[in-house]
Amino acid sequence: MPLKEMEHNFNKDFRGWAYVPKTHQAVNGLRDKNMVYRRIFLIDPMWFVNCSKKDIDCLFFNKIMFQLIKIRLYSTRR
Repeated sequence: MPLKEMEHNFNKDFRGWAYVPKTHQAVNGLRDKNMVYRRIFLIDPMWFVNCSKKDIDCLFFNKIMFQLIKIRLYSTRR
């Protein structure tokens, strides 16, 4: 089964990446020279096969962020 092609050579615009536990995805945050923000959602770990060596190095040297956010449910009744 063919893989969806992932964007290549994103390392120059890379700002960080994070794991989203709710969706089980990794998200790359990118910002270009015009200060335009965008994201790449890594749904399938096999997409890393499509990355360039510089992209893999960039991801390796920048730790992935993970923070489990606890959502508090507040009652409207007192």
